[in-house]
Amino acid sequence: MQYYFEPLEIPGNPIPERFRNQFEFLFFYLEPNHSLASKKNYSEKYFNFLKDKFSIEPKLVDYDLGDQNYWFFENQDLLLNKIVIHDHLEDLNLWEHEIYIANSRLDIKEGHFLTKNPLGFSGRGVKNLSKKENLTFPILIEEKLNRLKDFSYYHEDQNFIFYENKIGKNYNYLGTQFDQKLMNDFGDWFKAQGISDKEILLFQERKTQLHSRLISLNFERYNVDCFTYLSGNKVKIHIACEVNLRKSMGYLLSKVFKERFSEHQIINFKLEQGVEKLNQESSLGPLGGEDFTITYKFGVD
Repeated sequence: MQYYFEPLEIPGNPIPERFRNQFEFLFFYLEPNHSLASKKNYSEKYFNFLKDKFSIEPKLVDYDLGDQNYWFFENQDLLLNKIVIHDHLEDLNLWEHEIYIANSRLDIKEGHFLTKNPLGFSGRGVKNLSKKENLTFPILIEEKLNRLKDFSYYHEDQNFIFYENKIGKNYNYLGTQFDQKLMNDFGDWFKAQGISDKEILLFQERKTQLHSRLISLNFERYNVDCFTYLSGNKVKIHIACEVNLRKSMGYLLSKVFKERFSEHQIINFKLEQGVEKLNQESSLGPLGGEDFTITYKFGVD
């Protein structure tokens, strides 16, 4: 089978063109028996590295837009609009803070809020609300919370997989930590964050409600981004700051962990610019140039 990593253009999506297809090297780790249509020029040195360390021999084909089988964005319809998911979550009454849709400047309230592009993802399209910002409507407005720790879970084949995310000050994705002991049950992680049994039970109930709604919409595989936050003197859980139906970075890296590093209990993946100063032995992607790579190390970060 021949695949493209993702479309070159995604209508309404805020990712600059230079960032697209940057992580297509993940395809080599997870689909060694299939071909990738790519415009990138991979070095012989990088392909030798893949062969020597992982016994991977990448299969590349010419990039022509014939059979457009997309691997990362399998379907552009899987870019779930945040306004759509907002309506479902609001209908289920799953939030404790203020989130609303603004159709014009007149709808925007005073206070500490974030603006969220309806088609943004991985933190892109999330900004602090500013009176000077040039906004495109409709847009999602969300109360800014005292964010503590980020985590995600995905559902696939009737299983839930949990992992911790690293998020930057601008809400951009920085990396993921997987712990074999926690991937199927995040209860101990919650307790380590000082979350009460009552709050954990509430999260489980809300997760079940959200799961039932997504399954009723025929979304069997999905990914939910969450975070803990401080409200007064209590640590609470934001049930869903983002819901993805596409393959997320955390989803793909969990597969890399399982396929390539399963003998380790804990692994940390980190998003970095693939400059030459990095060590190729700890980088999944090729080094050099301006493209990003993903590095990894074992144990707690």
